[in-house]
Amino acid sequence: MRKLIKHTLVAVLYYSGLLYSMRLLFKPKVCKSPLILMYHQVAGDQETKNKYLMKGLYVFQSTFDKQMAYLKKKYNLMTLSQLVEHLVNNRPIPKKSVIITFDDGWRDNFQYAYPVLKKYNIPATVFITTDFIESGKIFWFLKAAVLHQNSRLTLEQFSDIFGNYTHDIKRSPSGSSENYLETLYTDLEEFMVFIKRFDNGQILKLLDEMAAISGLNIKELLTERLMLNWAEINEIKDLVEIGSHGCSHHIMTTLGADALKTELTESKNILEEKTGRPITLFAYPNGDYNNDIKKMVSEAGYRAAICTTGVDTTPDEHDLFAIKRLGVHEGVSAGFGNGFSKALFYFTICNWKNIL
Repeated sequence: MRKLIKHTLVAVLYYSGLLYSMRLLFKPKVCKSPLILMYHQVAGDQETKNKYLMKGLYVFQSTFDKQMAYLKKKYNLMTLSQLVEHLVNNRPIPKKSVIITFDDGWRDNFQYAYPVLKKYNIPATVFITTDFIESGKIFWFLKAAVLHQNSRLTLEQFSDIFGNYTHDIKRSPSGSSENYLETLYTDLEEFMVFIKRFDNGQILKLLDEMAAISGLNIKELLTERLMLNWAEINEIKDLVEIGSHGCSHHIMTTLGADALKTELTESKNILEEKTGRPITLFAYPNGDYNNDIKKMVSEAGYRAAICTTGVDTTPDEHDLFAIKRLGVHEGVSAGFGNGFSKALFYFTICNWKNIL
């Protein structure tokens, strides 16, 4: 019911023109240029039963097509490098500018996103995590999802692994660790949020323990190639600029100085060697950074870096090494019957949820 009320209200505001009028009224706070959208995976429409697609991290190709068609008609599409040039040189940014970005380097960016970008001649930026290109390696968060969804662990076994780490967390209605463990055992999204609180070494240790006790072989469950290869990266690079997302996708605030330097410089060097293009843009894995990391990104030779969700409401707010983005996924434009809703998409990309 709540979802129905929201969709109805947004539709009325959008199609009556009231939302546009309110945009003018709240102009200092919302719908400011430029807007940077963050995507991850673009799934084929036939993949509706892919249980490893994580909520908030994918959009189906048909939805992506409608989103791009809407943006092409209503907005000025530019690259992230063009935005950086405007900011560095203090030049006015074209009104209603939108920038499309993708994180990680998923193969479906080539299979399903790139044909749509070509169709509408829309530039984009893809941030590549170099360790996973043509290596057969699996992201820790994908490994976590596969283990959780295919787990043969009993609740008791699951509790033996994770029980010692939940005593200080009060998430269940009763606040008890036991109830929270049951939530983690059944709810993938809660499990992913929970496991991100650990450092990278601990995450891998816990996942290896899950795999060993479950007797699961991850690579036998993931038989298709999931990441881009170098040929695909080089095929898209005329329309899609390439940036670095580090080497390992480890959360950078958990790494020491030497590991951070390796993440920044090695990924940059590999991408420049493989693409023949200068790599000047960086995206923080999981959006985590601090002032010391920003300084290291600059010293490594990048011109700018972007984090995760948020909106810079005026160009003056842009920190070149912490440029904000707004996350986009399948649900943000799903209206009645889960069909594409222009009203909801506009509502989301203009960040109205922080006003209404």
